[in-house]
Amino acid sequence: MTRGVSLAYVKAKSVRVVGGVFGAAFEGSSIARVVARDADLANIDFSEAEMPKVEIANCNLYDLALWESTIQELSITNSQVNILDATDFKADTVLWDNVTLNGKIDLTNAQVKDFRPTRIQRGPDLQLITTGSNMKF
Repeated sequence: MTRGVSLAYVKAKSVRVVGGVFGAAFEGSSIARVVARDADLANIDFSEAEMPKVEIANCNLYDLALWESTIQELSITNSQVNILDATDFKADTVLWDNVTLNGKIDLTNAQVKDFRPTRIQRGPDLQLITTGSNMKF
């Protein structure tokens, strides 16, 4: 897949991505559960979306957009995140386990009730911005 798919402004019970290279816009969507595993995810856009549950495992993420989105439970495990815009992101629970952060990771004004970072690794080009955020590393 070279360009990705648009799932913007849709309502659905679930979306599942397993393997391969995938890009998608979930902007403004309401999807009960999004699961991605064992994939290269480029230009994934959850901006302005409301999602109960997003699970990402064993993925390489490049240019993840979470700005102005609300996700009740976000789990990213055994993955690499290269470039993240999470300005004004809101969540109840965020679990990041064995995640490498690299590039510009912008968490400006991100508010998370329960943030659980474990085994976070910093890449060589990490620019971590947490101004106004309660997400502490």
